Amino acid sequence: TINIVYLQNQYDPFFGDNEIWCSSWPTAAKAAFDAAASIWGTTLQSTVPIKVYACWTGDLQPGVLGGSGTDAFVHNFPNAPLSNTWYPVSLANALSGSDQNGSEPEMHHVYNMNFDWYYGTDGNTPGNQYDFLTTVLHEMGHGLGFAGSMTVDEQGVGSWGLGSSQESIAYDRFTENGSGQALLNYGNGTTALGDQLTSNNVYFDGPKANAANGGQRPPLYAPSSWVPGSSYSHLGEVFNNTPNALMTYSMGSGESVHDPGPVTKGLLHDLGWQEYNTAPGISGIPDQHVSMNIGGSSLIDLWAYASDDQTPSGELTYSIDNSPAAGAGVSIAGNR
Repeated sequence: TINIVYLQNQYDPFFGDNEIWCSSWPTAAKAAFDAAASIWGTTLQSTVPIKVYACWTGDLQPGVLGGSGTDAFVHNFPNAPLSNTWYPVSLANALSGSDQNGSEPEMHHVYNMNFDWYYGTDGNTPGNQYDFLTTVLHEMGHGLGFAGSMTVDEQGVGSWGLGSSQESIAYDRFTENGSGQALLNYGNGTTALGDQLTSNNVYFDGPKANAANGGQRPPLYAPSSWVPGSSYSHLGEVFNNTPNALMTYSMGSGESVHDPGPVTKGLLHDLGWQEYNTAPGISGIPDQHVSMNIGGSSLIDLWAYASDDQTPSGELTYSIDNSPAAGAGVSIAGNR
């Protein structure tokens, strides 16, 4: 469950006093926001509701569609996959099964009211407008964990960690260069790390993300000049105009992407999220007539008639629910 709190006619507490003013939300914008939350809500599993604060403002810089982030990071919580590693609080809540930050929001969003937005949810975005649902879906992906802590300063020095902490974010644990060397193995606060982060040669190496990318590590956006807010925490440009385009670093007018895409889902799964598990189905099994006292085999391949959104047909297990007479000789062989 993702609950949206629409901040209206107030200053945004996330940015401090008197910095960002949140105006009244258009009804159509809220409907598109709710639709984006529903997409994520039926993609990932958590017993703890996710609270999102959302601000509609004219105070952002021109050219900035919006932004988001987790409101807190948690480490060493119950069931944490990795120790001494920071996790976005929404994921920490899901993994621990308990609310780690009480009544506080898990995520924060802010959007630029001065853009020509398309609020429809049908994906038919005109070429001169920006699809609001796509933008919210993208920003929510960041708040769920698609973001790392690594940065490069103006002197080319790369660093990681939260504040003075020497502990990385979970996302950082999976990033490496083209040679398969973990970026965390490069010195924190060094130009060597900075060179890697601006090498156009950075990858996310997780089993689920790799499997969704045809067995190859998904490349991340790592241009030769560090771009704050874009570098490192987005998929590479190779994914533009593909089903995995949502989490590339920019969106053009007229572009609509209403599914996170298999690579992004795999990446979040590698971080610890569990996908929402829909029930398998089996349908269309044909009638099979077998003559009495005639030997031989009359096979029906169950894999051809079974389907599941999370699991290949061959990895499901099958059983006969309505037991036939023993003499009929009906059985399941080879799990199919």
